[in-house]
Order: sequence, then C-alpha cells, then structure tokens
Amino acid sequence: MSYRKPYTEGEAIDPADRSSSSAHSIHEDEKGGVIETARRQSVLEGEVVHLAEKLDDQNVKEHLAPIEDLEQVIDKIDALTIEECRAFAAKFLEDHDFDYNVDASQRSKLQHFLNGPLESQSEDEYELAFKSEVAIMKYYTPLESHFESTWRPEADIVCSDDDPNMLCETLRAHLLGYIWACVAQFINSLFNSRFPNVYLTSTTAQVLLYPCGKFLAWALPDWGFKIGGVRHSLNPGPWTYKEQVLSTVIINVSVTSAYVFWNIQTQEVYYLDKWLTPGYKILLLLATQMMGLGFAGLLRRFAVYPMESIWPTILPTLALNRALLQGDKKETIHGWKISMYKFFWIAFGG
Repeated sequence: MSYRKPYTEGEAIDPADRSSSSAHSIHEDEKGGVIETARRQSVLEGEVVHLAEKLDDQNVKEHLAPIEDLEQVIDKIDALTIEECRAFAAKFLEDHDFDYNVDASQRSKLQHFLNGPLESQSEDEYELAFKSEVAIMKYYTPLESHFESTWRPEADIVCSDDDPNMLCETLRAHLLGYIWACVAQFINSLFNSRFPNVYLTSTTAQVLLYPCGKFLAWALPDWGFKIGGVRHSLNPGPWTYKEQVLSTVIINVSVTSAYVFWNIQTQEVYYLDKWLTPGYKILLLLATQMMGLGFAGLLRRFAVYPMESIWPTILPTLALNRALLQGDKKETIHGWKISMYKFFWIAFGG
C-alpha cells in the first residue's frame, strides 16, 4: 500500500466540495493538471478519513490507497442500496460457508449487519458502515485497515478491475506459447534422466517470453485477415499483459515431462523390452495425457469453480507478469521508491 502523510485537522475538506473540485477545467496546461490532481486527491483523502472517523477506524489515516482506488470505492458506496448490501452479504455467507480462508471475524461482522443496527447505532451509521464494508468487499478488496481484504496475498497481486479491450488471444501469443512450450518440453525431457539435471521452469520461460513478445510487437507487420467479421492481425499492437499470461499458461501445461517417459525408459533400460515401437510410444503418450486432461476437466467443478478454491502457487506467476508488463507508479511504499519492474531487473541482473 502507498504511504500517505498522516491526516491533520487543518486538512479537513467537506465531502460536498468533491464535485466542485472534480469540475475544474480539464483543458488546463500540464502544471494546472498536476495541481488539479493533487487537489482531487486531497479531497478524496479527506472523504476517506471522514468516513473512517465515522466508522471509528483511526488506522486508515496511515494506509490510504492510491487516488484511483479511493474514487472507485467512494463512488460505489454512494451508489449502493441497503437491499443490495443485504443480498450480497447473504450470498457471500452462503457461498463461503465451508471456506476456511474467510476469517471468522469477517463472517461475524456480516452476520451482525444482516441482523440490523445495534442499539447504540443510528440507522444512518448502520447503513454507512454496511455500505462501506460491502463496497470494499465487492468492488475493491485490496484496501487495508478497517476494510481488510479477505484474502490478503491475492488482493496484493491480482488487479481488482479488468480492461476488456486489452489484447489477449492473438496469433503471436499462441505462436510464442507453442514455441517455448516445445523448447521447454524438449530440454526437460532430454535431461529428465541425465546428470547434471537441467530443468527449464515456467518462471524462466516467462522472463524469456517477455523480450520475444516485445520483439514481435516491433518487428511483425500489421498483416491480417477477417473471420466472422473479426480481424486477426500478426501485429495488432503493443505486447500486452493478457498475451503474456496466455502464453505462460500454454507453457505451463507442457513444461513438466510426461510421466509415461519413465515407463518407456524403465522398460527399455531395465527390462530390455525390444517390442516398443515409435507408434506404441506415441499412442501411449497421447492416451495418458488425454486421460489426465480429461480428469482435469471433470474436476473443475470441485477444484476450480468454487470460490474457496485458492491455488497460491500461481501467485508468483501473476506477480512476475504484472511486474514485467503493467509496471508501477512512482510512489513511496514503506520508505521505498523502487518499482517492481526495476527491482526485478536489478535482482535478475545480479
């Protein structure tokens, strides 16, 4: 989370001033735009601190989120109705009834909200607290302090919003994914039973995939064709985060050597079976791999679709792709000003 200067009484700004602040001319020069952004952030910080004081949460002063996140949450609080909050809380408790990743205090808090206001709580205070809690949980979980995320590590890495216009399933993403999948599988299978054991991990493939994607975005021409009214181009634009993730998924599927290789090697080396033909090996490989993928598809309803199904091992993959492609704003976090992108390349180069 971004570090913010502690809030003082002299900086208090009435939330009603927010609309007048955001109504400043958007056609100012660069200096005027910087001043307007700072003023808008000051107004939003005043709103958040004012809200935190109503909710009896003083720690929020030291853990204010970036301005875009504050805008998103404040707007959602204003737009939510108490009926929507009740429906969301009831469904959340039902969906996560057996989810041990959800803290017991979070369940208890939502249940208290569903039971209605406390005796010492006015109707307005109850609605404000309820709407604030639901807005954070539903629209932006990574905020800290009073609005502690249900899943802290995931919230720090995964973005809370999505850009549907960002390029994803492109020809170059598939091409690079298949090429590096073949390279990784060849290297890992070749050294699978040899010493020294050389293993190409998906993390290494990600790092090598990034410059390849940037190179194709620079070198390929914008040649394309249409299928069903949709144009598919060799170079539709800059290499994107979603393309990187898609290629990484393709590589991850094949980066591990098939277990059937051990069967074949054992039969040929230890049992000296001479009847293993190339056709038999290929069919055995396809049969076992297809069976594994089939079981994976059948188990999606138990291992993928439920909300409580969290796989922490994919978080480093997401964090690396985000550091490479999305970048960070220049801001001070716990005294550090270095971005994830710069920190990665310094560590990688060292």
